[in-house]
Amino acid sequence: MAVWSVVFPWGTFTNAAVEFGRLMDSPAFDVFSTALLLLLVLMWVIIQIFTLEGIVTGRVLGMDHGWRKLYDDRRPAVIKEA
Repeated sequence: MAVWSVVFPWGTFTNAAVEFGRLMDSPAFDVFSTALLLLLVLMWVIIQIFTLEGIVTGRVLGMDHGWRKLYDDRRPAVIKEA
């Protein structure tokens, strides 16, 4: 989940590059901001896929054993008599 902390600053930086390109009417900033935007979208899609995978497996929600945990620890202990 910590990887999501990269998306917000990257989006802010991309937005700043878009605004610089618009204010200065610079083709270099237009190309740079387009490359940043494409990388941002790609990064967001990849992180989204891994997040959904983590939710399905249960790792993101703190379920180390997944959704279908073995219930061996809930069964009462069988006392064997010698």
